[in-house]
Amino acid sequence: GLTAIYDIVIPPHGLRVNYPPVFLYVLWGLAHVFSILSIALVKLPAIAIDLLLGGVVWHVLRAQSVTRQLVATTFVLLSPAVFLISSFWGQVDNLYTLFAVFAVWAAVRKRWVGAGVLAALAVCTKMQAIVIIPVLIALLLVYQNRLAVLRCAGAAVLTLLAVFAPFLVAGKFVVLVRPFLGVVKQYAYLTMNAMNMWWPISAHAPMLDSTRFFGIHGIAIGIGLVVLAWAWSLRVVSPPRNPHLMQLTDLTWPAVQALSKDTPVVFPIAAL
Repeated sequence: GLTAIYDIVIPPHGLRVNYPPVFLYVLWGLAHVFSILSIALVKLPAIAIDLLLGGVVWHVLRAQSVTRQLVATTFVLLSPAVFLISSFWGQVDNLYTLFAVFAVWAAVRKRWVGAGVLAALAVCTKMQAIVIIPVLIALLLVYQNRLAVLRCAGAAVLTLLAVFAPFLVAGKFVVLVRPFLGVVKQYAYLTMNAMNMWWPISAHAPMLDSTRFFGIHGIAIGIGLVVLAWAWSLRVVSPPRNPHLMQLTDLTWPAVQALSKDTPVVFPIAAL
């Protein structure tokens, strides 16, 4: 059943499922559909989410001109990263992107319960979405509203409990934590052919995160750049009455993309 999926060992290398639960719910649903329909439809959910993401971009820009809406939506839907990851590979990076974009948008509109729910769903879909947490924290600090903090955090905690509930009831808490903590160790690379900031000096080959530059670990350099980006984000969103969302996201997502070991992490940049 669904709650036993983390116990499965995949031969021949003894790999285990390393995705958080939300994606597993999607696969569980697909398995029931494919038992009736055809495996040829495996990419259909990813394509459908792409179209939904385009609709979200259109909705967010509804106060703009129709031309701007068309340009932005077309850019997202026809971006090579979006097309390759969803339509070609059938991956679901667009799902956590959908949650992440909506979470930031909800926070800017001071809809803190929705922001908390969507942020929790994003992180529980793929760990890369954790980058939106500092964005939400920055916005909460800007608005300086204790009630907003409680509502956002409370909504996130309740969402996590709802997502984890089947696994907790089945006594799978320990294995449930593994995808969140083990993914860093499993992919201990600065780049695995991803065109990030390490790619030009990697001779187009995988580069371990233990690689040193001037005596400093590459991963430490990357984390430092992300911290600087987040610190700058806190600066550009002031004064409180005028939060500059675009500077916030434009600085944060590329900083994380610079650390990305693999191509799908660039997906959210196109949407944001």
